[in-house]
Amino acid sequence: MSRASPPPTSPADGTRGLVKAHRIALIPNDRQASLMAEHAGWARVASNWSRDRFADAWFTGEDEDNEWLSDMDLRKQFNAVKRDLFAWSVDLSQNVAKNAIIHTSRGLDAWGAYKKALKKGKRPRAGWVSPATASAASTWPSRRPTAATQSGWGATGSASRPSVGCA
Repeated sequence: MSRASPPPTSPADGTRGLVKAHRIALIPNDRQASLMAEHAGWARVASNWSRDRFADAWFTGEDEDNEWLSDMDLRKQFNAVKRDLFAWSVDLSQNVAKNAIIHTSRGLDAWGAYKKALKKGKRPRAGWVSPATASAASTWPSRRPTAATQSGWGATGSASRPSVGCA
């Protein structure tokens, strides 16, 4: 006689069991939609300001020392000037601007790592091969279905190219 598995327990008691997911639609009213748009604009302003401030510090000139600004540096400078430059943002959540600057800084850090890898002569991105350095043997035959394989020639799985010209 087969034994039935025990009933699932609730996740509240710390044991494994079924987890229910709820799908909630985001349907804002007019007031909420305008507030969301204001916060999105505030995030964009903060991100653009931090990117421009980073560019001013990093791309200074030939003979000057370039300064790499971290997200903490950018946030401190932004907090020092935001009340004067962006007085309209007093009613908005300041976490929006903080997170926008943090995300911009992450992007700049990734860009810096990419440029450093290029300078050292390493492949900047794993899995990416430049078309100029890829050999013909590695690119032909393609394992992806293409318009040509779907149209008939090569549909048998052969790796031969179609004959061109007189036969």
